[in-house]
Amino acid sequence: MRAFHTSWFGFFTSFYSTYAAAPLVAYIMPDLKLTEFEWGISGTFAVMGTIFFRLAMGVICDTFGARKGLGFLLIGTMPALILMMFVNSAWQFIALRCVIGFSLATFVACQTCTTIL
Repeated sequence: MRAFHTSWFGFFTSFYSTYAAAPLVAYIMPDLKLTEFEWGISGTFAVMGTIFFRLAMGVICDTFGARKGLGFLLIGTMPALILMMFVNSAWQFIALRCVIGFSLATFVACQTCTTIL
């Protein structure tokens, strides 16, 4: 049961962190002086990062296991969440949204883990 609850909690936290920027658009855009185009690109890169890493996560889960894959992915994307506090420009925001988008690949590990249990 601990593995099951850890997997869904890991997916929830990654989902929350990926989509946390959207409700804060009224604060983020003026603060970073983002244009509508840059805001749109940041969302596009977050989704593209997710798609790319979901494909890679299948191989990672097969090779190392779902539990280790989930842990590595959450630990690997955590620095991007911390660095988001220090963003000063549009390209930094876009790059970090892309890396944070990787974390949605925890869905693959969560599904793999729950089907094995």
